[in-house]
Amino acid sequence: MKNPENFVKLFDLNVPKIEYFDYYLLQLSKTQKYKDIIHFSKLFEESEDEILEPYEYRRFKAQEVTEMIQSTNAYNELCYDKQLVDYPTSRNIEYDDDLYYFSIDLRSANWIALKSYDPDHINELGATYFDFLSKFNLPRVFIESKYLRQFLFSKIDTKKIIKVQRNLIQQVVRDYQDELQLEGVRNDEVIFSFKKFTEIKDIFEKIDKVKYKVKIFKTQKMEDFRIDNLFDISGNLIHKELVGLDSSLFYLNLKKYITGENITLKDLYFRSNGKLAIWYDNNLKIDLNV
Repeated sequence: MKNPENFVKLFDLNVPKIEYFDYYLLQLSKTQKYKDIIHFSKLFEESEDEILEPYEYRRFKAQEVTEMIQSTNAYNELCYDKQLVDYPTSRNIEYDDDLYYFSIDLRSANWIALKSYDPDHINELGATYFDFLSKFNLPRVFIESKYLRQFLFSKIDTKKIIKVQRNLIQQVVRDYQDELQLEGVRNDEVIFSFKKFTEIKDIFEKIDKVKYKVKIFKTQKMEDFRIDNLFDISGNLIHKELVGLDSSLFYLNLKKYITGENITLKDLYFRSNGKLAIWYDNNLKIDLNV
């Protein structure tokens, strides 16, 4: 890669020392959120000469997408829809370490919201989200990355789209609130709790996995963050992830709580006010003079 700094900027990655770019990318790839980050780095290399100024490129493409969307019948229908209900959302969800949680959220939520106003006989937005994205001559790294795709809608009137998402997710609430304990609702996600996996098996099978993403998890509260233990539908533990963690402690706690690997000097680096800093812990036997 000619300029890893641009890749870091584009994805807003936590890379304290760019000299160790490959190392930090490898560590990030061990998390659920960044499991495909090495793949995206290879896609970025394919179009690196095209994306010389990451923020400017993102802004330019977002404007292009905005202008196209605003010219569609679907967008006009959305703007003039007076039937949308202003449903409330949950400010905070208090998790109980003794319960399991079943999260259902919209995939490609912005596009799904718009697409709900684009009937098949008009089909201005394409049959799928990727059909829609193919209209803009985007590099593959933008098409495949959920993180980058969200910027493409950054200049659209998000308040109305968010309200549409909340109305769509309300249907999921109605469908299952009598079968499971409702714990909280966000604009594009609903979270239920349960105690036995038999409670969710039939619901899991009914859910449209193309439209919705499902997450089954149990929480473990730490001092100032939590660990989500992720399960498959049979109750097998498949992954763990850090949630709400101070980014300066990310690599240290990734090894401490998730991978179990030996902590190295690279894991102690972090950035503070633009300057490189390092954590010091008497309990860690690491030579800081390396």
